[in-house]
Amino acid sequence: MIALENVRKVYRTKRGEVPALDGVSFSVAAGEFLTVRGPSGCGKSTLLLTIGGMVRPTQGTVTVDGKDVYALSAAQRAAFRADNIGFVFQMFHLVPYLTVLENVLLPTAAGGGSAGEAEALALLERFRMTDRAHHKPAELSTGERQRAALARALLRRPGLLLADEPTGNLDPENAAEVMSYFTEYHHEGGTVVLVTHEQAAADHAHRTVTIRGGKLAQ
Repeated sequence: MIALENVRKVYRTKRGEVPALDGVSFSVAAGEFLTVRGPSGCGKSTLLLTIGGMVRPTQGTVTVDGKDVYALSAAQRAAFRADNIGFVFQMFHLVPYLTVLENVLLPTAAGGGSAGEAEALALLERFRMTDRAHHKPAELSTGERQRAALARALLRRPGLLLADEPTGNLDPENAAEVMSYFTEYHHEGGTVVLVTHEQAAADHAHRTVTIRGGKLAQ
């Protein structure tokens, strides 16, 4: 499903170059559940965004589901993400002036696919959010916001789910519930790459890799 070959990412700032990834190579099999761990600032989030076609590497190749992601044009890459990858973030990234249902339906704006309102409502029912469908994000608890974000990520039934600290803002009860949905998605055949500091989240994975200073720890 995923293959990285000698991936480097250097951010150029006014103070000079800041290396985020330094020669990272590894692969993730289809249907695998992988967690990525490491200290703050080690490159975990950059790695996730690079896999997801959001941050172009300075060097190296990123292949997802047989596609060389950064050989695609920007428009092709956006369409590929929309069809194949779901994203879940610690800060939810829900649009504040849209309802929950409208937020869940946002991936349909990218075009392609047939998922629509019926599928969105079915996901909200699955995540115990039916009575919140027409509420705005500010009216939700943190756990409800993350469940809404997860429903949005899964609307188009992507083969790959990328998550950056999805339980970082949640209490233990809500964190356990959200992780149960990741596990359910994985058991249905989905591939998961999840960045986390938390052992409880990492315990759901098949495999864990650790990054330190932009490199895979041995």
